[in-house]
Amino acid sequence: MDLMTEVQDPVTTGAAHDELGHAYDALDVLGWAVLVVTQDSRVLYANREAGRLLGRGEVVQLRDGLVVAGADDTAAALRSAIEAVADTTRCATLRLGDGYLATLQRMAYRVSGGGRSPTDAARIAVVLKHPGRGVASPAQLTDAFGMTAAEARLASAIAQGASLEQYGAEHDVRPGTLRTQLSSIFLKTGVGRQVDLVALVHAIPRCEG
Repeated sequence: MDLMTEVQDPVTTGAAHDELGHAYDALDVLGWAVLVVTQDSRVLYANREAGRLLGRGEVVQLRDGLVVAGADDTAAALRSAIEAVADTTRCATLRLGDGYLATLQRMAYRVSGGGRSPTDAARIAVVLKHPGRGVASPAQLTDAFGMTAAEARLASAIAQGASLEQYGAEHDVRPGTLRTQLSSIFLKTGVGRQVDLVALVHAIPRCEG
């Protein structure tokens, strides 16, 4: 994941937003929780969704200005991942509490004037996302692929882990109807397997409204 690769100036939580701050805020539309932290886990920025998770405390918490994992059994792993990513160009992914996945990527830091100093503290983007949440909505699938409302609901349910049998029982839809809808979904999206459909739907950032 290659997000927000250059920071012009430090961004602090609660500070007046400049153009970069507005760019971060745009990620709220996607439903992603985004933190920007230093190598010692100090939080420089948290978007709205990240603030919500910090407030809940189950996935991540804020302690003395530092981000820590909400569960003790993942606290050391998150701290180690932040330290490791700060010293490399590679990203890292780890599982946190409540089923959330954290993807960490070092951000290139540009000091004022366009230069770059090796002594500048590394900035690490921490993107938190739940695999079963935040997938494209049925309305988005209708807009993007011309699915009917019924097809879009089915595709969204499959992307969130439902089987055809489960979906049919919950929504009182016959197996033959579901197979017809799934064939139409495959035709409209250009995929041929449910696993590819799941990947496609998850690749579309969810927007609300």
